[in-house]
Amino acid sequence: MESLLPEIQAISQDVCFWREVATGHKALAKERKDELLQDEVLKDLTAMSAEAEETLKESEGNLRSLVVEHYEKDPEHKKDVAPGLKIQVRRLVAYDRSAALEWCKREASAFLTVDWGAFEDYVTKSKTPPSIVTFEEAPQATIATDLRKALLEAEGLAF
Repeated sequence: MESLLPEIQAISQDVCFWREVATGHKALAKERKDELLQDEVLKDLTAMSAEAEETLKESEGNLRSLVVEHYEKDPEHKKDVAPGLKIQVRRLVAYDRSAALEWCKREASAFLTVDWGAFEDYVTKSKTPPSIVTFEEAPQATIATDLRKALLEAEGLAF
């Protein structure tokens, strides 16, 4: 299996950088808002902050995709992929809506408002879900809130 860890580590550093940039721009704009309100600098700072947020969002999306891809290629399916990067496996409900509607008519008329969210909650929590329902696993990557700290701790540079 070709390791995606070097790419994951590189993008993790990008995410840390863009989080710091976005947070710094927001803090500066908030701190100096009154002073800058009449100034073009505020407009520039606001635009830079929005750009940093967009880049951060894109970087985090790329990182999550790579983490999930790594997890799916890993024969051991280790959920701790890298420092600050983990996999959570969500349980998704899959069913044919017309079959579910027929089941509701027979077994649970309270669901006949076709509140699909309530139906999914019910079958997810049920010890014996109806046979028309199957469950699929969908890995979802999580990124530590303080990714920089997790990376430093992994390198033995904890502060």
